[in-house]
Amino acid sequence: DFIDRALIVKTEEYTGKEIESIVKLRMEEENIAIDKESLKYLVDIASNTSLRYSLNLLTFSNARASKRNRSIILEDIKRVSDIFLDENRAISCLNK
Repeated sequence: DFIDRALIVKTEEYTGKEIESIVKLRMEEENIAIDKESLKYLVDIASNTSLRYSLNLLTFSNARASKRNRSIILEDIKRVSDIFLDENRAISCLNK
């Protein structure tokens, strides 16, 4: 009965270029500038974990870099990703 009323929508995963476009759009919205290496790193993270996690890293990395009066560098993203775990790493830590 529930299935009869449910609407099933087929979705596809984003491609690398689509993820990059979404990250760039977020960068424009938050007025963030990063280098190509850092952008590639965020796209790789989004491909391997989730886009939401990657965009959160962008926001938190911007806060970290702003506190130091500079633009985001790769070190900021790596540091923030060490502090804020993605879902799979969090589960892995809890299972230990």
